[in-house]
Amino acid sequence: MTAELQLFGQVAGSHVVSNPQGATSVAGVYAAGNITSLTETVIGAASAGLKAAAAVNLDLITEDPQRAIAASAVPGV
Repeated sequence: MTAELQLFGQVAGSHVVSNPQGATSVAGVYAAGNITSLTETVIGAASAGLKAAAAVNLDLITEDPQRAIAASAVPGV
């Protein structure tokens, strides 16, 4: 999802809406840097990229165990 960025009462552009870890409203899609905050500096954009990368890594680490647990679940219990 995108939203307009307003600066001093004027639309300066649009940006991708994401949470602090970079997750968007679409499952598995992350965004970071100037696409999420048009006024971000280089160091802030790099920091956002690091947070998004950590969130993606966590998703990948937990995905296989979650699938294994779901596959081993006993139906009707």
